[in-house]
Amino acid sequence: ATISRMSLLQIDTINIVARSPYLVLFSRLGNYPAQWLDESLARGELMEYWAHEACFMPRSDFRLIRHRMLAPEKMGWKYKNAWMQEHAAE
Repeated sequence: ATISRMSLLQIDTINIVARSPYLVLFSRLGNYPAQWLDESLARGELMEYWAHEACFMPRSDFRLIRHRMLAPEKMGWKYKNAWMQEHAAE
């Protein structure tokens, strides 16, 4: 529910204290079970997507962004041609 309310949870590789998504969740929720994010990803409740940056998103939002996934050229994604060729049948 927290990530749904935020819409996105940016993935960042900075790891001074903990990875960024865990710090953001802590700032929103307080002392929460750290394994919650990993378990939500493993259950498929969340997915990764390049929205503004690399983000976790609720899988239930897939239908809202599918059109963007099918048109990566509008996102300025430099690997779009290779991705489109690899996923042409989908």
